[in-house]
Amino acid sequence: IYASASYDSTVRLWDARSRSKEPLMILDQAKDAVTCVRMGKGGDAIVTSSVDGKIRTFDLRTAQMITEDIVHPVTSFSFSNDGTSIAASCLDGIVRLWESNTAATATRTTSRKRVFQKLYS
Repeated sequence: IYASASYDSTVRLWDARSRSKEPLMILDQAKDAVTCVRMGKGGDAIVTSSVDGKIRTFDLRTAQMITEDIVHPVTSFSFSNDGTSIAASCLDGIVRLWESNTAATATRTTSRKRVFQKLYS
């Protein structure tokens, strides 16, 4: 399975083996363009960010969704190497860091000189 993010506010899940032109599933919970999509730790979840200011985690095994409300439009996000933290770059120039197991924002790193567009781990 692989995922694609879109400006039409959807994430589409595709079956790489069948090469079907139709997606397996369409996730349409975002209210604005989806800016980033990544597989979660272990490959059993898909994590997305959106201009609507939310990071959503979709558990593929249980079909449940967890939403983190960042408030500001998110341009991209990245996991720490050990998968315990998430950093999200926002259009307000702030990189927000938090533990991926909790909704509490742990640290904020501010940069007003330049707006971060993309994060890499």
